[in-house]
Amino acid sequence: LSHLGDRRSEYGKIRFMGSIGWAVGSALSAWVLMKLKLGFIFILSAFLLIIPIILSFNLKTGGRSTGKVKNTLRPVFTNRSFIFMLIVNSLVILGLQSYWIFGPMYMKNVTGLTWIVGIATAFSAVFEMLGMRTEHIFSRKFGRLNSIAVGYLAIVMKLLVLSFLKDPLSIVLLHSIEFFAWGIYYPASIITIGSIIEEEYLSTAQSIFATSFTVIGGTLAGLIGGILIEKIGMFWMFRVMALLSFTGFLMFLIFRGKIWCGSLMIRDHTVDHPGK
Repeated sequence: LSHLGDRRSEYGKIRFMGSIGWAVGSALSAWVLMKLKLGFIFILSAFLLIIPIILSFNLKTGGRSTGKVKNTLRPVFTNRSFIFMLIVNSLVILGLQSYWIFGPMYMKNVTGLTWIVGIATAFSAVFEMLGMRTEHIFSRKFGRLNSIAVGYLAIVMKLLVLSFLKDPLSIVLLHSIEFFAWGIYYPASIITIGSIIEEEYLSTAQSIFATSFTVIGGTLAGLIGGILIEKIGMFWMFRVMALLSFTGFLMFLIFRGKIWCGSLMIRDHTVDHPGK
């Protein structure tokens, strides 16, 4: 993560918390589908959403526009730009998360599934770092918002390819493609959120809010994916999720130049400050 410069500590913190939210959401969705009634998850999601809202009133956010850390009590969830980016991110999570657990469970005649997932994970780690490096080069040349758009397209294309392949072994390649896209998209989107909120500083309150949102998104995505697999089949489910992710991509294209923070219009900082 060294290429992220002085943002690596903020990005590393959010990446770690996001991974926890992803894992918790996956586990919750699988457990709920097996043990509990479907309606329980909506109660749990509402409860999880209340926590960051309460904390956002009490935790102070930081900013570095003057070179000094300043304290404010502005509620995080009232920032329209932050909410917009979280909504778009959640659409991508819906597209990716839905098959992470349930896809392999419903694949028939798969031998050595543990080895397949293990190999895919190893490949994914390498490809994610390649994607992050690609994001670094691409964002410096073309701008970070364009880098997010490229990541979006890669995710959508991966889902479409997955919907037409029948060979279970392709999971290795497709996981790698996913993490390559994730490596491009994720750091760029997190840094953009950080740029929107308090002059490129992502505070603890916002971290908690984003993590809770990831848990909710991961949980609901797992449930939606499982239900769609039952109702319309796995490969049509991939196509539906690709459409959802593409919807998020279109939303980003439409609004990326008009991301408003109160009365202040936030533009791509990479364009204005190529060295940042």
